[in-house]
Amino acid sequence: MKIFWVHFFVLLVFSHVSLAQYQHEVDDIPIEYSMNSLAKQMANSFESAMVKRPLPKGSKIYVLPFIGRSDMGDTIRTPLGIKLSSAIAFRLKEVCQTWRKLKKLELNIINSDNTDKNLHEVMRGYFTPPATQAEESALWQNISNNMRPDYYLMAKYSITGDYVGVSILEATLVKDRFNPSPITGPAIVAIGQAKTTFYTKLDQDNFRKWNNEITRMDQTFVSFVNFKTRATFASYFVFDETNKRALPIDSAFKIEHAYNIKLTLSDDAYVYAFYYESNDMTGNQMYMIFPFENEQTSFFKKGTYELPDSDNSFSPSPPASSQAFIKVVASKNPLPLNIVTTAEGYKIFEKEACKEFLHAMQQANPASLYSANLIKEVK
Repeated sequence: MKIFWVHFFVLLVFSHVSLAQYQHEVDDIPIEYSMNSLAKQMANSFESAMVKRPLPKGSKIYVLPFIGRSDMGDTIRTPLGIKLSSAIAFRLKEVCQTWRKLKKLELNIINSDNTDKNLHEVMRGYFTPPATQAEESALWQNISNNMRPDYYLMAKYSITGDYVGVSILEATLVKDRFNPSPITGPAIVAIGQAKTTFYTKLDQDNFRKWNNEITRMDQTFVSFVNFKTRATFASYFVFDETNKRALPIDSAFKIEHAYNIKLTLSDDAYVYAFYYESNDMTGNQMYMIFPFENEQTSFFKKGTYELPDSDNSFSPSPPASSQAFIKVVASKNPLPLNIVTTAEGYKIFEKEACKEFLHAMQQANPASLYSANLIKEVK
């Protein structure tokens, strides 16, 4: 990774696939076999589960990204987990509309093909349903009520041997505990398992590539990325400097396009912006977007600003083989920031500095601290 004074080059992972993209990919016969084999097995298991423990008629189900097997407990997201969940959501939606036993239940599988693109953008950041009433409320406040699921479908996946095949494990329907308009129905429904063998090298290579982009962050960085507050005095979006337009929620970063973060503050605040790369040659590090130096002021009066600044921008750098989590923090009180410059000129937020910064965030009044992430696909 090289950081330039004029352009900040950020490697971003291919983080999710739309149904249109997925459909294009599975039209390839070798790739179609493994994905469709898993999807068909899960559809059969889903039908059997609905015969034994049917959900209430008209239930809405959101298929969350699948997670790696248990020894990947520090994983934030994987392209493979997102691709698997998208493929299976596509298949489940199809069978719920066509299979006789499932048609009677009138189930609605919610996924990225639905009208409300904001839903998928938000939900792909979750591997489990929100843990508290406050998190649930904040999650759905900007999403139309009719999109809110009654159930989440969650699962894990495991690679067999040296990419001999893949298994889907512990597929489970979990009821939305915090829904203000709950339906009657079972709290948990076990769906079952699925597995397939890779019979072509292309299939094997693709699954290896998608799975190798797993983020295995140090736990300090995991906690930092996951830490969120509900303060409302700040907000931000990404602006494409190449075409002078705001980047829509459902769109992706484009290689060689230059981007700025447009931050709006309704109160004075200290501002910090970071990104993390999981597969960078320089190691498991958190980098700085803003500020660039320890002595640089991070205090802003209320208003709208550009990050890194009006003269600098960041841009995805090919190949998009890594994963980045862009994080913006705004605090009404200064936080202890310690930036290290490496011999290569990288601006690094090291683990111990991150731990101190995170501790200060955890001790702060939630109303005085804004903390939010941005994760985008790159094309």
